Amino acid sequence: MNINKTIELARIDINNGHLVSAKSLIQKALIYDQNNAQANHFMGVIQSSLKNYKDSLLYLERAVKLEPRLTEAKFNLGKAYRNLKDYKNAVKVFAEITEANPSDAKTWLELAMAQEKLGDLDNTIQSLGKAVDAKLETYNLLCKMGSLHMDKSDYHSAKGYFLKAIKMNAKKELAWINLAISYENLCMPHKSIEIYKKLCAKDTPAPQAELRLALTLLSQGKMKEGWKYYQNRSNWKETNTSHGQLDTKFWDGQDLTNKSILIWTEQGPGDEILTGSMIPEIIARQTSVSIACSPKIAPLFQRTFPKCNIIQKKENSLPLDIIGKPDYQASITELGENTRNHLTKFTASRPYLTLNTNCVELLKKRYNSGQSDIPIIGISWKSANKKTSKNKSTELNQWYPILSQKNAHFVCLQYGNTEKERKIFTEQCNQEIIYDPDINQLENIDLFAHQVAAMDLIISTSNTTVHVAGGVGTTTWAIIPEGTGKPWYWFLDRKDCLWYPSVSFYRQK
Repeated sequence: MNINKTIELARIDINNGHLVSAKSLIQKALIYDQNNAQANHFMGVIQSSLKNYKDSLLYLERAVKLEPRLTEAKFNLGKAYRNLKDYKNAVKVFAEITEANPSDAKTWLELAMAQEKLGDLDNTIQSLGKAVDAKLETYNLLCKMGSLHMDKSDYHSAKGYFLKAIKMNAKKELAWINLAISYENLCMPHKSIEIYKKLCAKDTPAPQAELRLALTLLSQGKMKEGWKYYQNRSNWKETNTSHGQLDTKFWDGQDLTNKSILIWTEQGPGDEILTGSMIPEIIARQTSVSIACSPKIAPLFQRTFPKCNIIQKKENSLPLDIIGKPDYQASITELGENTRNHLTKFTASRPYLTLNTNCVELLKKRYNSGQSDIPIIGISWKSANKKTSKNKSTELNQWYPILSQKNAHFVCLQYGNTEKERKIFTEQCNQEIIYDPDINQLENIDLFAHQVAAMDLIISTSNTTVHVAGGVGTTTWAIIPEGTGKPWYWFLDRKDCLWYPSVSFYRQK
């Protein structure tokens, strides 16, 4: 048997996608010589193509062990580790290849992908830079470099990569969108708006550009124009709303006297509370109001709006059998267009959530330990939003200058499991933070609202806590980030909060 010829025929079959015949040839080669490195290598490639990743790994590890200088086998071994989500070993293998051959752009790219999976942002950028240096300057790679620099809040560098990508291909939308986002974060919204409007003016739909344009306009306080574009947010694949489920016209400012309207909320609890702040003005129009909201918000809205029909919905699915046939429907957009279409219309904003005052007083007594003259200060230091939490969150130990003050009771309002963070903070700083195990901020928003109302002051990053505090009227100092994670509804450069008068902003500089 000519094993080399058999292996070469198998290679041709692999390249042509004929995996069955390739596998048959390699099996024959391995029967003839099970220690042939190239035969083991190709069997690993075949198994990987068939998505048999564990079998693939065994053959590729054997191939590299038999012939460590077989770079192609080592490269595919790295990919096998990556397919099995063993990113540490993938990084190790790819790093060995690039050390031996620094001009191997393809491997630098694979190394960067594995490093990114490990959350090693600095080395990811460095490896992608090496790929660019090795003349692998593709459109997608430049966009990826720009996106990674945005993740590091290095918007100047990000802008440069997106401009390079646009120079390479000005027709693709990805670089334009990200360039506009970079301009937003560089406090140049006029440039962002210019790009978004150009993309929206094209013949082909640009739902992401339309949504970004809406958010940028709204953040600038250009309410009427912003709401107009925000109407179409459901066209963007990453936006989950209840559009298209109910065959009822949307309210457009018509007289609601003796009419019925369904208001449905969307997004998370914070957005629901913000939407709810406009509902009192709809109720005042002598109309029958139904509110479809999440089960978490329902008890709070039931107490606050006792004359409304509160309907619980699962995520964004409306229970049509319960809703009936209202005259109109409205989301945050329709409410905003007709009650918040100019910054002067926010004079109607006020605390609106109704609570059980006895419950609030009991919580106050629990936290002040009989020292009613000492203020109770609630703290919340991070966001759970996966996309923006990095920019919106802080570390608890960074709060020591505040929490070391002796003339206050500090209460943990942070949702999620904070036990480890609080324990480390107490050990390192010798400072206790009051934690109430009876209150689950994520699961029981109603009880959480009472806890928030029991505070004399709240200091929080931009998260649900701020919305709850604004809704109940607790004095709040909100820490607002620059760049990604800065919500549109806090607007630009304001120290006061138009939605919630009890909230003041402290912006990152």
